Amino acid sequence: MQTSNTEEMVTISRAEYEHLQQEKARNAKLEAKFAALEQEQAQVITSLTLQNEWLLEQLKLSKKKLFGRSSEQAEQMVMEQLSLTYNELEAYAFGTKAATEKQITVKAHERKRQSGNVLDVVPEGTPTEVVEHRLPGNERTCSACGSKLVEIGKEVRRSLMMKPAEFWVREDVYYTYACKNCEQETGEANIVKAAKEPALLPGSFASAEAVAYLAAQKFVMYSPLYRLEQEFNRQGLRLSRQTMANWLLNTSEKWLRPIYDALREQLCKEPVLHADETTLQVLKEPGRSSTSKSYMWLYRTSGCTKQAIVLYEYQPTRKAEHAEYFLQGFSGWLHADGYQGYHKLPGNIRVVGCWAHARRKFDEALGTLPQEKRKDSPAAMGECYCSQLFKLEQEFAELTPEERYEKAADFVRLVGLQDYADLTPPELSTGMKQRLGLARVLASQAQLLLMDEPFASLDFLTRGELQSQLLAIQKKLPRTIVLVTHQLEEALLLGQKIVVMHPDSTIREFDLSALPYPRDVEQPALRALKAEITDECRKPTASE
Repeated sequence: MQTSNTEEMVTISRAEYEHLQQEKARNAKLEAKFAALEQEQAQVITSLTLQNEWLLEQLKLSKKKLFGRSSEQAEQMVMEQLSLTYNELEAYAFGTKAATEKQITVKAHERKRQSGNVLDVVPEGTPTEVVEHRLPGNERTCSACGSKLVEIGKEVRRSLMMKPAEFWVREDVYYTYACKNCEQETGEANIVKAAKEPALLPGSFASAEAVAYLAAQKFVMYSPLYRLEQEFNRQGLRLSRQTMANWLLNTSEKWLRPIYDALREQLCKEPVLHADETTLQVLKEPGRSSTSKSYMWLYRTSGCTKQAIVLYEYQPTRKAEHAEYFLQGFSGWLHADGYQGYHKLPGNIRVVGCWAHARRKFDEALGTLPQEKRKDSPAAMGECYCSQLFKLEQEFAELTPEERYEKAADFVRLVGLQDYADLTPPELSTGMKQRLGLARVLASQAQLLLMDEPFASLDFLTRGELQSQLLAIQKKLPRTIVLVTHQLEEALLLGQKIVVMHPDSTIREFDLSALPYPRDVEQPALRALKAEITDECRKPTASE
């Protein structure tokens, strides 16, 4: 047989053929193994690259937090001051600080212990205001016989009065009256006393004015008790820090605690609350070191509430159980940051995120990226989105809560979600989420809307419904909409102008403005246009 110059027929035995087949199979296994190793190597390289990029981002972020400017430096200074003075009352009231102070000894005698009499505290010659509490003239008649009551005694209660830069003693004199006629006739006088005002602290010479002044100096002016004690001593008033601490603590527990509890009960009745917590360093706390982190929790009503309520609660830890205990009786929306502890609350409390914290994370991510990669990064897009929301918030700031609700409800009705307004985002279907996204864009009142494949992930029926909805919205709220789609029929049904863009940057426009809505792709005009556009898309470009 004659063969060509490039072909040759070789005859081999069956054993050689089987050996070649085995070699072929072995080589195939080796190639598959090498391919798997190459894939595994590529995955390792990708993982290490991502890990390296993440570590570089964390390094940049740490440098920014360490050396960069912080917008919360002013608040930090205040909290440091608060950390020094927060539990000062308890320390002095229960003697934990007094034990560490030096004992003052005067020559030839030890200083006498102060009594509870106000005259032992104030300097000699302190002005005294006498307020007499007598029965009105029409009440000075004996209820038993109708005779006139006469004064037979009095009871004096002294209180230390204060106002900025001066102090004085107020004496409340409560007179006691008796009926002498009853005493003569029956041998037992009818005794009547002038009504007493309730004492701020029974057995103490503290007044509401004095305690209010101390509280303002300590918690508003951040003056520690030892400094107030020194200031009073310079004025001749020997008022110890232990006494002041007891006043503030006992007054808070007796008079302010019921108010706090009532406010807490009212706060938990609101449908929307805000919560946050921050670190606090408490000195000389029993059973804990001075370097231990404590926490000040904050709860407040929303801006829509007519009467704002803001409550603080101290806790030694950041455990979620503290928020759960405080919010007993609350059922509604809780606006908080990204702390996971809030998500452990009962199901009747719906936790929603804070856009300010979200924007902060986007900003931090931007700071870790090179300048050339920031513009089109997801972090830049997220920060821009948050800024747009804040702009809307500023625009709505002058509106009442009712007006804001109605404005938002208008856009919800516009996209057909009025029956689902109470649902949370996770409870919405994919189509509903698309409608909600459209409502958000419309609420921004932007004149140009860019929609990149907005209906790509929807089923056929939902896609058709939203297409019709978009046409209705466009008719009611005229906007310039740039719709990017790979579905030619979708462009024919919705568009007034179709632009075909080629890889070589050449474009061709098709005008559909003369075609009325609603449209049917089976219409002769649309069928012809569809064929023309299809040919245009298939046409080779100059680069091809």
